[in-house]
This record gives sequence, C-alpha cells and structure tokens, in this order.
Amino acid sequence: MTRSQPDRAPSGDAEPIDIVYLWVDGRDPAFRALKRAHLGRESSRLDVAELSGDEARYEQMGEIAYSVRSIRRFAPWIRNVYIVVKPGQTPPVDLRDPRIRLVEEPEILPEAIQPTFASPSIEPFVHRIPGLSEIFIYANDDFLFWRETPREHFVADGRLSLRGRHQSRWRARLEFATHRGHTRIVNHTALMLFDLGFRRVHLPEHSFHVMRRSTCERVWAELGATLEDAVALKFRDDDRCLFWQTLVNSFEERDHSTRTVRTFGAVHLSLAHVEESRLMALWIRLRLALLRVVSPRTMCFNTVPASWHARIRAVFDRHFGPERDDARA
Repeated sequence: MTRSQPDRAPSGDAEPIDIVYLWVDGRDPAFRALKRAHLGRESSRLDVAELSGDEARYEQMGEIAYSVRSIRRFAPWIRNVYIVVKPGQTPPVDLRDPRIRLVEEPEILPEAIQPTFASPSIEPFVHRIPGLSEIFIYANDDFLFWRETPREHFVADGRLSLRGRHQSRWRARLEFATHRGHTRIVNHTALMLFDLGFRRVHLPEHSFHVMRRSTCERVWAELGATLEDAVALKFRDDDRCLFWQTLVNSFEERDHSTRTVRTFGAVHLSLAHVEESRLMALWIRLRLALLRVVSPRTMCFNTVPASWHARIRAVFDRHFGPERDDARA
C-alpha cells in the first residue's frame, strides 16, 4: 500500500485510468455502534430497512478481494486501485500490491457531513481523491472483470462508453410514484434533471461506471446547493437522495460525445431472493452454468446471502484460479 502521488497523466487515449471502490466493514463493532447511535437520532423519518440496520446491505464474502484479483487477471492496464474506507478499517486485499491505495473518508469528505452511512453521500466526493486520473472507473466491491477487458471497453477516441439506457420523463414519473428504494432515488434524480432543462437523462446499469473528474466538477459547479443538501444525509432517503451516476452521465452526454451501450441485465446477477424461491435458485444455478460458456467482460454478483457464500466463492476460485505472487510485481 502507498499514499504517494502518481505521475501527471498524459493527454489523449494514452492517459492512465484508475479505479475507485467504496468499502465498509459492516461487521466492525465500532462501526455498528456508531451507526446504531445515529439511527436512534433519526428514527422518526427512516424506513424499516434503515431502522433495522439493513444488515443485508453490509453482508459480504470478501468480494473486494476477488474484484481486485479480477483486475490483475483481466484488466492489468488499470493504473491505481483506490479503496475509500471508514477510518481505521482495512479491506481484505493484498496491501503489498503497490497499486492499491487506501483513502479514508475524512481525506475527501467535508467534516460537516461526517460520519455518513449513505453511499449517495460519499460517491459525489470520490473524484477529489488526490492524484486520481482524469478518466476513472467507479465500482462497487461486487463488480468483477470476468474476462479480458481492454480499456476501449470504457473509452475510445476520447469518448466514454456509458452502460445503461435513457429515461423518458413519463416513465420517470411513473417509476417514481410506484417504487421505493434505489429506483425511486434514480427517478427522483431524473425528474430533477428534466426540470433543469436536460433533454436526455441517462440511467446507468449496475456495472462499472466510467467518469471524468472534470465532468464531476461541472456537476458540482452547477448543482452545488442542491448537492450540498443531498450529501448532508447520513442515511439513504428515497425522497431526498440523488443518484450521482445519473447526474454525471447526463452531464457527460450534454457536454461531450459519448457512446451508450446496453446489456439488458446480462452483466448483473442478483441473488436477493434465492433463499425464498426454488425457481429463483434454479435460475441462478442455470446462469452460473451459462457463465462457463458465454462470458461477458464484466459481471456483478449482487446481494449474495450467507447460505450461498461458499458456492459463489467456489465459482470465483475456479474462474480466477489461484492467486499468484508475481501478480503483485
């Protein structure tokens, strides 16, 4: 692990690309105690999931270690791996790798909003990591490179490849009115952009997100007061949070030439209901079998319950093979 500054990036398509993760050890007793204390202060307005501590959101099986491993195996062109962590926490990754750099939240977050337990309040600050490349990838720890992935998967001829779809105003109104959780937050963000005069609003898929630091700064320059209210939230609020990736992608499309790519869910595998339904369990087993034959470049294994941890780890270990010491060179 190192905290030294990378060299200045060259211009054009040859410039380096870094990757940024958010990670938290939800089992850390100190973190859990701090979260419970703040939950008690805001219990009057939070939903059931937040009041229960929403432990499923912090359930983990060491995904970050596999995600970093997938970079070494399938995307070695990535320059630095920044992992944003709570103060004092250390993710289960090989810190002997000189590319891995831990960034504690106080290094990039304003003191006034700390501590925060909502990723929508942290994501708008990751572009402020010192030395981060102009074009960078933002990732959840359950995103993996599944086969060889060239940098052109994300940027080519100076154009970013934005994975997702465009949202219409009428559909945003409908989905905002009929959904809770993430879908409501995304469509709340979309409706705000439409009201600001945006003609195209981008809804990213649940996969690696490619961004420009300068576009992130442009979002802050134009929406500063609105963003300050949103990032002040310590917990996710369906009616007040904003979805950072939709903001950045929509600004990127407005200000730059881009490429929109759709995968129709092929890179996202949610195991959220696998314990509740035999049919869903059968579908997941089928998808896992198909991955041996048809492999997308990236995958997300989302909301893996504890009862499936060993099974999914076995899939990862078989796919990525043993960790090699020379991968850290």
